[in-house]
Amino acid sequence: EKGAYAVNNDYEGIVTAQPFAIKAANGAGDAFMAALVNESLATPDIRKWAEAGLAAAIAAMTSGQVINRDVSMDLLEEIKKVHKVKWKSV
Repeated sequence: EKGAYAVNNDYEGIVTAQPFAIKAANGAGDAFMAALVNESLATPDIRKWAEAGLAAAIAAMTSGQVINRDVSMDLLEEIKKVHKVKWKSV
């Protein structure tokens, strides 16, 4: 309900999004981790990892399917905009 917490030697914060209707939670954790790992291969910035993870989890929870076959990096970027996914330092 509150977002995803992330911390390392450089950053500590939480990634949040606007509330959204959940159709199903199955697969959300797997989607989060897949996007986090994918983003970690592109950048060392954990803020970007967490944002991608939350966007992927939202994609999973709003699709109503265990596996959302429509997930793409473009979709995750759109979700970040629509649901106002953002990092907040704590």
